[in-house]
Amino acid sequence: MTGVVGIDLGTARSTVCVLMDGKPVLATNAQGDHSTPSVVAFTPDGGVLTGEAARRQAAVDPHRTVHSVRRHLGTDWHVEIDGRSHTAPQIASLLLRALKRDAEALTGNPVTEAVFTVPVGFGYAQRQALHEAAGLAGLEVLRLAHESACVGLAHGAEHAVDGENRQFVIVRLGAGSFDICGLGVDDGSGGVLCADVTAFRGDARLGGNDWDRAVADHLAGLCQDRYGVNVSRDPAARQRLWEAAETARTELSSSSSTTVDLPYLVSGPGGPVHLQESVTRAEFDELTAPLRERCAHLVRSVTDDLDGLLPDVVPILLAGGAVRTPGIVDTVRGMLPGKTVRILQGPQAATGAALQAAVITHARRDLLLLDGAPKTLGIGTRGGASTTMIKQGTVRPTHRSEFFIPAEPLPRDGSRPVAFDVYETDEGHEPRAVGQDRPPYRQRLGTVELTGLRPTASGTPQIEITVTMDADGEAAVTATALATGLQWRLSPGRTSEPAPSSIALTPEPSAPDPAPHGTDSRPAAAHRPGATAPRKTELRAGLPGFTEQQALRLLQSNDACVRPQDMPVGLSSLSCLIPLAFIAGYLMAGTGVMALAYPSRNVASPILLLPGLLLLAGAYWAKSALSRKTVAHLARAPRREEP
Repeated sequence: MTGVVGIDLGTARSTVCVLMDGKPVLATNAQGDHSTPSVVAFTPDGGVLTGEAARRQAAVDPHRTVHSVRRHLGTDWHVEIDGRSHTAPQIASLLLRALKRDAEALTGNPVTEAVFTVPVGFGYAQRQALHEAAGLAGLEVLRLAHESACVGLAHGAEHAVDGENRQFVIVRLGAGSFDICGLGVDDGSGGVLCADVTAFRGDARLGGNDWDRAVADHLAGLCQDRYGVNVSRDPAARQRLWEAAETARTELSSSSSTTVDLPYLVSGPGGPVHLQESVTRAEFDELTAPLRERCAHLVRSVTDDLDGLLPDVVPILLAGGAVRTPGIVDTVRGMLPGKTVRILQGPQAATGAALQAAVITHARRDLLLLDGAPKTLGIGTRGGASTTMIKQGTVRPTHRSEFFIPAEPLPRDGSRPVAFDVYETDEGHEPRAVGQDRPPYRQRLGTVELTGLRPTASGTPQIEITVTMDADGEAAVTATALATGLQWRLSPGRTSEPAPSSIALTPEPSAPDPAPHGTDSRPAAAHRPGATAPRKTELRAGLPGFTEQQALRLLQSNDACVRPQDMPVGLSSLSCLIPLAFIAGYLMAGTGVMALAYPSRNVASPILLLPGLLLLAGAYWAKSALSRKTVAHLARAPRREEP
């Protein structure tokens, strides 16, 4: 499949890997390198430069040069050049077109599909922006796979050992993101190598660029203090300072000190400023200590998730262009004492993406990657809580359904819409304050309105909400009114044409501070725009007389029994007859079957089969009806506190 590739669109450098006879082969650019600088530049005559040519222009024409565009995906960032505005997906598409040309030059065939790597910390907005960039470049997205998981897949496939089950911890630090994951590789499942991501955490805004920024800000502060010059106001000087900071970071990985020498950096009040400053490893460690602590927090989160699952001897695999940043290896070793640390060579993420492409296109049938949900998805309920639907790390694709009922009685004319919010939560982010154990990052993806709901015969309509996550980690939400069958659909992760019965997504600029995660508190309803809009009805998980899990079991009447003490008066005694009806129905139906099987023995009349089946059907119907009657009764009962 020469038309399918794996692409690692990095913050600083990007790589494309093609499939040739089912094997991954790294493509080279015009300079013969396997990786291309993720830089785009515009020339005065309207031309576009990418890669190394664009990076060289940055020093002389920084106004027309764009770096680190991946960090802007999913935001409203744009750049104005020659009177024309360019968004992040548009800039990224120019890089993807260059990578596409490199791959086509190697294979000699058109490239139309790709598996893209993404950081663990990428949310739905960033993933959607990457879909947009790929479409502008003429590429169809086959899959979005986590970078660290692709690294593990590539390493596991390269060092496969038949019949062996191995475990790794993979730490990847790129220019723009930090990822860590636990990975189990099983080489003995019928000739199929299975790479299973058991735990992961990541931060899409923590990378080598942040270390460079810390050094650059330090040097800019020295210029301000010594010469009274604000370097940030001069784009050319700022670019030179940034490049010097990157060089200093690289040199300090193998030496105790380095010298930054920038002659004629900028013009000051006393003439040209020549910056010459020594930066020691101790100074570098002090400047970047908060960044290392953020890394340590993510490593700690994964090791807590893997507590007791990791063997005493497990290799720690380090990957990424910035993994040799001073202090990173020491931080990982300090968090995982006694483990063997190994730094991987080469662009492993792109290779893993190409292998995943081979699996999807059936060019390889001996590999399998089990990746997890990038974020926890939840439904907002009464009181500010978020009822978890799909937990972070759940193997995707996946789906889950839960039952809800309105928190307040509905008017008979259906004039009050029921509303709920859809949230994504990253449970691996650092707590905002000491002692604060609630998730610090929770973003509202949108508010869904269920219009036209009316009371049912039992009084309270039941609403089934299903959240589905595809293999890319993108979600779709479906709400179904069980009494009428009406459905409302929402796809927060990817824009699409709405179904005729779907409802609009109302974006919110920010979400309120989340309540403790996993509690059974209930959220307040959002307000629909407009001063005269009717007040919305809230959703709550469960019923007033039950805990959430008890209520969900009750609503799923096929799998749960109703307790007589919870039933309304008059139905309690009727409930005792249902088990007797089931027993009688089974006996009659069984006797009828025996009579049909052995007609010569005259065991009984076969006519008993039909009434037995009818009795079983009636008992099953009565059980379901009784459960719904109990639901209606409990919805009006006072709430009982949970134990």
